[in-house]
Amino acid sequence: MGILSRFVKQNDRVSADFVNIVRANDNHEPWAKDIIQEMWNSNDPSLIPRMDAARIRIYEKAAYGGDKKAQYWMGVSLRGTDMEESLRWLTLLADQGNVDAMTAIAIGYTEYGGYGEDREQYKYWYKRAAEAGDGDSQAALGLEYRCDENFDEAFKWYKMAAEQKNPKGLLGLAQIYEWKRDKLSIENRYTPEERRKAESKFNDIIENLYVEAANRARDKDEICEACSRLGHFYKNILICESPTQQIAKLAAYFLYSAYLYGNEHELRWFQEIVNNYNITVDTNDIEAWADRERLFG
Repeated sequence: MGILSRFVKQNDRVSADFVNIVRANDNHEPWAKDIIQEMWNSNDPSLIPRMDAARIRIYEKAAYGGDKKAQYWMGVSLRGTDMEESLRWLTLLADQGNVDAMTAIAIGYTEYGGYGEDREQYKYWYKRAAEAGDGDSQAALGLEYRCDENFDEAFKWYKMAAEQKNPKGLLGLAQIYEWKRDKLSIENRYTPEERRKAESKFNDIIENLYVEAANRARDKDEICEACSRLGHFYKNILICESPTQQIAKLAAYFLYSAYLYGNEHELRWFQEIVNNYNITVDTNDIEAWADRERLFG
């Protein structure tokens, strides 16, 4: 138990009750997840070290006994204190094809991941997970290539993720199509009619991808981003193509929904749409309002 004793000296506030909460959280018990979420919301800087110490207490014996879940949590919990030992556990699993271990190593190479920031290692481990078929890793790799302005590679990886109906892949692929659509306006090889038809085709693809992303969202953050993207998509349609009341209502609905899911910046755009297009939205029950307005058929 040398690892635990060395670790806990740095943080002696790991009670038996807290260990039980972390164990239940890792087993996806809702009551424990709620408690951990409240702790996250309090911005307590000691939370991550305390959770790491608790997990070492929970999993160390089982990890040495060969339990893969325990080995994973040992590797994750040691990222900030013992890089060599952390990598030993995680690469053991990664070399057996465990994509969670691959992505855990990748995260270790981010700014606050524990190993020290190393973008090449980050991409290497995400690529291994992506090549193993993990949709989230494919989407993460797509984002990396998009940040590098390598849009062909970004398209390739986002498309792989989107084909698995991965929400991040669907959102990323839609943004690549937006980039392709916007390029049409600076290319001189199309007649105005050809460009209009091409833009309309791109818009159909983009809209469908964003709607699918909203339908496939797995958590609050994903639904918030999908609603935000849809709101701005319809807002741009209003400005550039079709200033109709129906499009204005769709923009308002999705922008306000994004606001409700936590994006406070979208309230300003919602108010601008409502004022500019003279529409009345029942913000007390926006879903009932959407039904009355028959926004979705």
